[in-house]
Amino acid sequence: MDSSTAELRTALGPHGRTRRLRLGERVVIEGGSAGSVMLITSGVVKVVATTPDGDEVAIAIRRAGDLIGDHAAISGLPRSAGVTVVEAGEAIVVPANRFLDVLAENPSMALSQLRRVLRTLRESDERLVEIVTMRAGDRVVRRLRALAQESGTGRINLSQDELAALSATSRSAVAQVLSQLRAAGAITTARRSIEVVDIAKLESIDPLTLTTD
Repeated sequence: MDSSTAELRTALGPHGRTRRLRLGERVVIEGGSAGSVMLITSGVVKVVATTPDGDEVAIAIRRAGDLIGDHAAISGLPRSAGVTVVEAGEAIVVPANRFLDVLAENPSMALSQLRRVLRTLRESDERLVEIVTMRAGDRVVRRLRALAQESGTGRINLSQDELAALSATSRSAVAQVLSQLRAAGAITTARRSIEVVDIAKLESIDPLTLTTD
């Protein structure tokens, strides 16, 4: 846990309650009111959004140290996405008004929060550039590298559909890329799980050599 997260946990702890995050549980409803902010202390969640066709797609992964609902609390707007637990854990849940009070009372923490928001916006911009400029295989490998690094263990608890959504490509393209990465000895796969067993090999693979339909 980095210093800014530890500071945030210390500041929010007295104003919140601990909530268990159960596998598969929907902890945030898209379009709901911004009544609370959640600091994940363990576990992993996926952020999901509904397409115009009514399909639900994963748009981000959040884990220990990340905040959920902070953008809505600051803006006062309805929640722009839903959140579902993909790895059980715990979180500190704080009323939105108390979260805002804590930021107002702690300028350094408010600055850290601003940096968090800007980092999220930058990540969104980078994903847009990927979609426009990169091939499907490149996007999948890039996402796998990032998720493996974030996990700290190389284990990624996502389905192929979820990885496809995060990579802005089709499930069939993801399946083809994963098959080639397995053959290369870079990963192993199981139900709702991908494990990077050789990060050096994954890093060395040229995505341009991966084929997709």
